[in-house]
Amino acid sequence: MKFHAAFLFLLVPCWLQAGSYSEWAHSKAWKAMLYVDQNYWGRFRSNSDSEKFFITSSGAHQIESELEASIQAVQSEVSALMDTSFSCRFPARAKWIRKQILNLPPVDESGCVKLNQWRERISAQSVTLVFSSFYLGNPSSSFGHTLLRINNSGKNQSIQRELLSYGINYGATPWTQNPLLYTFNGLFGFFPGNFVAIPYYYKVREYNDYESRDLWEYELDLTAEEIERLVDLLWEQGENHYDYYFLTENCGYYMVAVLEAAAPRYEILSGLRKWVIPSDTIVQFKKSGIIKSKKLRPSIYHQFLSRAVLLNSDQEEILQDLVDMESAQKLNWPESFEKLPDPDKSLVLDAALDYFDFIHSKDLIKLDAPKNPVKEAWLIRRSQLPAASLRPAQSNIEKMAPENAHGSFRWQLKGEYRQSSPAQKSEVRSVIAGRFAFHDLEDPTYGAPAGAQIEVMNLKLSIPISSDQSSEVRLDDMKIAEIGSYTAWTRWAPKNSYNVSFGIRNEESRFLCLDECRAGYVNLAYGRSYQWGQWTLSGLAHIKTMYGHFQPAADSNWWYSSLGPRLILQYDLNSENQWRLEGHYEGISTEKNKLYRSELVYRHNFANDISLEWGVQVDDTYEKTSLSVYYFTF
Repeated sequence: MKFHAAFLFLLVPCWLQAGSYSEWAHSKAWKAMLYVDQNYWGRFRSNSDSEKFFITSSGAHQIESELEASIQAVQSEVSALMDTSFSCRFPARAKWIRKQILNLPPVDESGCVKLNQWRERISAQSVTLVFSSFYLGNPSSSFGHTLLRINNSGKNQSIQRELLSYGINYGATPWTQNPLLYTFNGLFGFFPGNFVAIPYYYKVREYNDYESRDLWEYELDLTAEEIERLVDLLWEQGENHYDYYFLTENCGYYMVAVLEAAAPRYEILSGLRKWVIPSDTIVQFKKSGIIKSKKLRPSIYHQFLSRAVLLNSDQEEILQDLVDMESAQKLNWPESFEKLPDPDKSLVLDAALDYFDFIHSKDLIKLDAPKNPVKEAWLIRRSQLPAASLRPAQSNIEKMAPENAHGSFRWQLKGEYRQSSPAQKSEVRSVIAGRFAFHDLEDPTYGAPAGAQIEVMNLKLSIPISSDQSSEVRLDDMKIAEIGSYTAWTRWAPKNSYNVSFGIRNEESRFLCLDECRAGYVNLAYGRSYQWGQWTLSGLAHIKTMYGHFQPAADSNWWYSSLGPRLILQYDLNSENQWRLEGHYEGISTEKNKLYRSELVYRHNFANDISLEWGVQVDDTYEKTSLSVYYFTF
């Protein structure tokens, strides 16, 4: 055996022995396995931040040297392998080198004990990409989350094996829960990111139930060889880690990277911007052709709502009686429930059980959660009733699917006519704006979170085009972030509405500035939203705080704070036509003059990439009429 390996080594082409590995080192396959990216200066470097991911000290940025050392490691394996052997530590790289470069037969991997245990534990048969919908309760999950499910090849084909399969998750390992520190460290890569294999049922409990997030499951078109390579690539992660960036190197990016490394025939990464959010990757997966089919696993909250809409008003009151029964921990069945026919009892009890899981979602992920005697009584009673109440089929699935969402990056071109209130002076301005991500209340609704506003880095530049004004370009607004949720308050889901935004802008109020002044701002709003058909009314208490050069004549900076009501009336005719009427009055403030603003907006969305908007705004300083064109892109 040793003589045979040495003889093959002598047959290796001279150019390979001489160290000319440039073509292979810069091949798509090798760069993909090392997660190599090209930086802004044109240099290639691996995104890995762990020395254990390489066998040379300079492997992260010297990919040719890393390949040369890897080839030598493969050639030196002339005896039985063990866990510390190169082919056991990096099986995907070793197989590729043997097949593509050295043209050697497969090696006996029986000595790779830990690797084989990993393969047996995963027992991969197919792969599913999972998208967990947008979650505004966590900054890092506001744009959704992606993970993989490695479907096992269990012998029992009669059960749903997906819950027993392994989920492959890539996420940050935070060392703080402070919201400001969490956001700062996530934006600038101060958290380590790791691949972790965890039972899929746990992720279902965490996302589907605890956080009430829908799970979109996409079966991927991968060959048996590609699935085997994917399992080996995940093994190679080992103790590897990456600096985690919320807006670039996040879960979406690395799910694309590892799948493209396993199946280089697909082009997915090339369709993504450097600035990438998880929902964008689903669109690129669809374009690449890797998706075979999809399935929606609704959250426990949406599952309950789909049952609740089937109840009439009397049955809703009986459901409330059951909820009161659980709240009081009484085992006496309401008389109203006992009078129902058995099929209706099944319907009401199924809704009650889903509602119980929704309001006690935190207990679902606890292994030591105490048993609830009322729920046990419900389950026993349900087992004695006909199985007539089935889970309702989901409607509007294509409208909800994340791959049908508009592009996260948005351009805006606006023409604005404004007239100042006291002096009756008028001017015309043009505005150019770019928003990095992702969605506001008037954007196309397909695939986007309902009643949510998630915006990051919205920059607006304006230039006056009236003949009597200078052509100086001005930064009107640099909104760093705005997060808002306007989910309708209901008896079953009493969720409040909120809005948070902060950034820097030119303040134009004549009561605060002699002309125009730049100020940093933070806005906080909290209240409730109510929905009637296609109408939504939100009433919020709004707090504004600004700090800037408010009085140029005084040559000093000032704080300004205010508190007042904010009302938003939305009419959602359909995804193509959106109306919004908004009013804000700063009744309590640090200035004697009370500032106000009212706005009426109509947006018509043409498909998912172009929108036309007309707006009128009246405030304490200006009356404005504007016409805007929006263009959405990835």
